[in-house]
Amino acid sequence: MIKTTKKILIIFPDDWIAYSPTILNLYDALSFKFDAKIITFQGDYGRQEIDGRNIQFIIIPDSIRKLLKRLTNILYKIKIKKDLYKFFKAFVLLVTFHKVKFDEVIGIDFMGLWVAQRIYGKAHFLSLEMRPSRDPFYKYFNIEKIQSVIIQSDERYRHLFPDHKLKTFIVQNAPRYRPIQSRVRNIKNLIYFGSAIPEFGIYHCLNFLMEYPEFILTVRGIVPQWVKGNIEKDYPTLIAEGRLILNAVYLDQRDVQEFLNQFYIGFCFYDLNLLTDDLFHFTSAPSGKLFNYFAASVPVIGSNIQGLSSVNDFRAGVLIDNYSPQCIKNAIDEISRTYTDFKSNCITAAQHFCFEKAITPF
Repeated sequence: MIKTTKKILIIFPDDWIAYSPTILNLYDALSFKFDAKIITFQGDYGRQEIDGRNIQFIIIPDSIRKLLKRLTNILYKIKIKKDLYKFFKAFVLLVTFHKVKFDEVIGIDFMGLWVAQRIYGKAHFLSLEMRPSRDPFYKYFNIEKIQSVIIQSDERYRHLFPDHKLKTFIVQNAPRYRPIQSRVRNIKNLIYFGSAIPEFGIYHCLNFLMEYPEFILTVRGIVPQWVKGNIEKDYPTLIAEGRLILNAVYLDQRDVQEFLNQFYIGFCFYDLNLLTDDLFHFTSAPSGKLFNYFAASVPVIGSNIQGLSSVNDFRAGVLIDNYSPQCIKNAIDEISRTYTDFKSNCITAAQHFCFEKAITPF
């Protein structure tokens, strides 16, 4: 395919681009044909090198970031809900790009959309976050100047735009599906992929390991230091016996499918008892790890919520309401009885949700 000279800008106003596969996959798809560029911020979760991609990192000194966040906390305590750090980032973006020309602009979430509209008048909108109550830019964008919307589901679209019919593209937080040779897997080899925090069920998985010592769990993703400290204090035997493997080394999205392919079952939990704010964002969330499991033909044990309903739709795993060790073990046993079928169904789901196929109309 011949590459055109059309210039496309993707405004990602957060600082974890390395952990946003949707944006990286979008860039890869667009850059195959267009002159694409991502503008984003460098922060605690964005310092990995993203090889071969045209990404401009804006660096805000830690001293300024900490000061603005401290002032924001003070304002919140006196009932003034103004996120000074977010407004400062928006100002920096406006200053950086107010004289730079692009043919098409894609704003990520409402800050990215607002900045794009302020500079370029009109823009495409890609929605990742579903927390309008926390977003200071939710009230300021111009809906008449949205050229199109990329979003994960009709349900999430209706939540944001209940009274408007905009040109919409449903694109899941899924990888580009590529067939790979399935490895021989050990039934005891389990994977927890993604951020290891209580809200995403890490302790439920560890409690399961304590009850069933024949299993091994690999955690691949961000492990906050305070969570690691709790694990070392409360679950020392799991690490000492080699039944819990913590690996926080960054894994490029292009290598995820091959890495996951070695595991028997993957976990995808949302603990709604802990996720009390902006509950819709989580219950409707089509988790990225879910689609990575599908692509690697790894059956899923997940939370019984709307956002993970594709697990049941394709019979690619088991959704549960109770995270007790016995309930998790029952789900493993159910998958094991017809494991080949579950693996095959994962591939069917991965082909259905393939990012490349979904993004092509856009």
